[in-house]
Amino acid sequence: MSEATDPFVGHTLAARYRIDRVVADGGMGRVYEVVELGAERRVAIKILHQDIAQDSVNIERFKREAETSRALEHPHVVEVFDFALEQPAPGRPEGAWYLVMEYLDGDELRAELERVKTLPPERIIRILSQAALALDSAHAKGFVPRALKPDNIFLVRSAGGDAVKLLDFGSVKFPRGQDRGQK
Repeated sequence: MSEATDPFVGHTLAARYRIDRVVADGGMGRVYEVVELGAERRVAIKILHQDIAQDSVNIERFKREAETSRALEHPHVVEVFDFALEQPAPGRPEGAWYLVMEYLDGDELRAELERVKTLPPERIIRILSQAALALDSAHAKGFVPRALKPDNIFLVRSAGGDAVKLLDFGSVKFPRGQDRGQK
């Protein structure tokens, strides 16, 4: 589906989030650039793909992504502001699950590696150091991210160099006894 035919572009979710454009399309959902009305700030919204939202396990994973990111509260983890079901939603009478997060201006590490092929050692150290700080904080709170890959390491553009934000805590593992009864 192109941006021109996407029913969410131009729509206002929850009478609060005006969707302006598509910024990314992933396996679980599509990410949009949005203006939060009232606050007049730019945020991003990830909306689960319609077929993915048919499975309760996927919805639970999406909810876990929101809850875990909120619980981590770390400068190198994407900040999540809201998680809800818009019912009905454009083109979806059954509704659409969405997650509102900070808008990040930059690229995924995967895209950067495809573009430049080789990173200088000092840049690698900067990226890995920030990712390690976020992972240390996650581990200290009992979260073990299982989707750590270049697609989920976002490099935010800044005057001082890369600022890392880890994304996608939907497949996080909890220590025994915390994972909703799983061992």
